[in-house]
Amino acid sequence: KHAADAALREFQESDLAWAVAQQLLGDTDASVQFFAAQCLYSKTQQVAKGYQAMDGAVLLELAQTLRGHLCSPALPPRCKQRLALALAAISVHLCTTAWPTAVSDVLSLGADQPQIVWCVVLAIPEQLSSVVHTYVKTDKRTC
Repeated sequence: KHAADAALREFQESDLAWAVAQQLLGDTDASVQFFAAQCLYSKTQQVAKGYQAMDGAVLLELAQTLRGHLCSPALPPRCKQRLALALAAISVHLCTTAWPTAVSDVLSLGADQPQIVWCVVLAIPEQLSSVVHTYVKTDKRTC
């Protein structure tokens, strides 16, 4: 069990995990879907906090994919929650560069998925706080 956990954690750190996790969201097993959603959430957190770099266009494409999955009735609520948090992280990370319409695009999901919109919107301040804290902590001018 420990070896399997270690292998999954190692995989989650790889660059390949981005693409594989997106594919696994389409699986019919809820545990597999949750692993994929958690993986994407974890990886977007690493990018948002500056621990990992990713091209804005690639993240924007991922955001569109996440929006599609969030509207899918096939995903369980706990998976949608992870994806909503990942979408919030991407929204904050890209709102001043590659995705200036991030907030309005998220709000446009409201007609079909109001609970998802609320989850994303409520997570945005937390994401902002986390990003600001990370950058203030690493900025030599604030030390």
